[in-house]
This record gives sequence, C-alpha cells and structure tokens, in this order.
Amino acid sequence: MNLLTFFLQNNIQIILGIHIVGVVIGFGGAIVTDILFLKFIKDGKIVSYELNILATMSKIIWTGILLICISGLFILLSDIDRYTHSAKFLLKMFVVWVIVINGLFLNFVVTPKLPTINFRDVSHLGDKTKNIRKLVFVSGAISATSWWTVFILGMLRVSPASFLVLLSFYLLIVITAIIGSLVVNSLLSKGILKLPSL
Repeated sequence: MNLLTFFLQNNIQIILGIHIVGVVIGFGGAIVTDILFLKFIKDGKIVSYELNILATMSKIIWTGILLICISGLFILLSDIDRYTHSAKFLLKMFVVWVIVINGLFLNFVVTPKLPTINFRDVSHLGDKTKNIRKLVFVSGAISATSWWTVFILGMLRVSPASFLVLLSFYLLIVITAIIGSLVVNSLLSKGILKLPSL
C-alpha cells in the first residue's frame, strides 16, 4: 500500500462526505434550474435577467460536478481493485461524464441562443431556431434523467446488477426521456399542451 492509498483510506469518510455534498449541490441545483426554466418560459421567452439567474444556477451545478469528480477520483484511488469491479460506481462515474458533456453543450451551444427562442409560438421561427428549441428539451431530458440516476445509484449500498445491465437500463431511460421531451416540445408548439403554473 502506497502513501496516497493509505492517506485516502484513512480519510475515506471525509471524501465520501464531500462526494455526497457534491451530489446534493449538483442535483439540487439541477432541479431548481429545471423549475426556474419552466417558470421563465411561461411567457414564451427568456429575458436577460432570467438568463443571468440560469447562469448563476449553472455555476452552482458546476461546483457540485467538480466536487463529485475530484472526490470520485479519490474514492477510486483509495481502493482501485474494489471500485473498478463495482458496477454501481463505474456507471455512476460514466453518468457523471454524460452530465459534464451535456452541461458543456448546454452552456456553450444552447444557453446563448435561449433569448432568441419563442417557447410559445413557433410559427415564425426558422428551422435552425426550431432545432435549437428541440435541443433545449433534449438536453434537459438528458440532464434530469442523468442526475436522478446519479442520485439513486449513490443511495444504493450494493450494485443491483452488472455494469452492462445497469448501462442498458440507463440508456433505455435516457432514450425514453428524449422521445418524451420531443413529444412535449411538439405538443407545446401546437398549443395542445400548456405549461403548468409554478
């Protein structure tokens, strides 16, 4: 056992605590952001001060992600053999990377376009803007399902299945959520569905 492993194993409870704090900050921030987003688009558009609020929430979420990634690395290094054979841990780290990639896409591609999108009336929107609007819903679906997956996996004491089974289940949920988000976008666009009051 090297010095780093010894240090990490002797401080594993602190590291796990930081990991849980990261999940709480990131997951909580994501839920609040989703609620705020749905509230903000009730009038059909995102204005500058609303965009600033979403940007602040994004920073909070990224703080959570950073804590998860750093503490997750330390957890892995504390017992590499154990965690590289833990389906639950491996899937959780995989899903965190999905959150990171999706978050970068949201921050740099989707969010800057939000003020140009009308969420109530799409009749005058160009194809490019309509596609960005779809991406808003798809990215939101990926984010929500991924954060819930990380949270649920974190609550489990033991892995309920093999990595491939868990991965397949996760991908099935994500694909279902994406299809659902596109259906909701379509129904909102046609005025068939109305956003709930928040």
